[in-house]
Amino acid sequence: MKYFNKWWSYVIIVLILFIPSYSTIAYNPENTQDVIKEVLSSPLIYNNNWIYGMIKIIFIFILLLSIYNTKYQKILNGYFILLFLVTALFQTTAYTENFGFVILTGNAILNLIVCIFWYIQAVKSKPNQIKKSKSNLKYGLIFLAFIAFYFPVNSSGINIDFSLKNLLINNSMVTFCMITPVALTINLFLINKINFYTLRVTGFIGIIFGIINMITWFILNPKMTLMGIVHIPLLVISLYAFVISNQYIKED
Repeated sequence: MKYFNKWWSYVIIVLILFIPSYSTIAYNPENTQDVIKEVLSSPLIYNNNWIYGMIKIIFIFILLLSIYNTKYQKILNGYFILLFLVTALFQTTAYTENFGFVILTGNAILNLIVCIFWYIQAVKSKPNQIKKSKSNLKYGLIFLAFIAFYFPVNSSGINIDFSLKNLLINNSMVTFCMITPVALTINLFLINKINFYTLRVTGFIGIIFGIINMITWFILNPKMTLMGIVHIPLLVISLYAFVISNQYIKED
């Protein structure tokens, strides 16, 4: 864990993102963005959309149990480990028309790193000092996490949809960008024992993907601004988790 006190460990995390993707059909490096676009538009997890609602219902059930009795918080942590593992394996892979089977190697590794750190939290944690904070800021972060969980955007990505049907059928809890703000917020303000390095590393990787999404949706695809808006929780909550975890790590 001490290596994640070093600045160069975070440089390595950034560099991992640039590891070339694996594909069964060779592609010109100039087409890298096309490869990424094809995978993220139809990852393997989209082939099992019938489970989206079930995943959310199970999550809500475990969350309520964790609020009622803290002994269930370990189960909630385990559920997040499972969800991050699912994103690592199935959100970063796809059978594409032009490039065959593709693995976004860098994305997959970063997701696995997050998964590993949530496992570390399960076996090595300390009392959560952050949840005692009386700052009103936490209510804003909880609201942002709720938006990430609800993901009030229709399938076209250009219209707001707060319907119950959309809540049950959208893929927010099987995508890294939406799971992360939800998991971090719960870790910050509910869980009794946490690992501050889990907050730091998850937050840092969340910042990376948050910045990428801000550029993608607000600059490169301005017609899809709504998608950028629903990714704001990822960037804001990840940044908060990264900054505040550094404070507690230094105090430790």
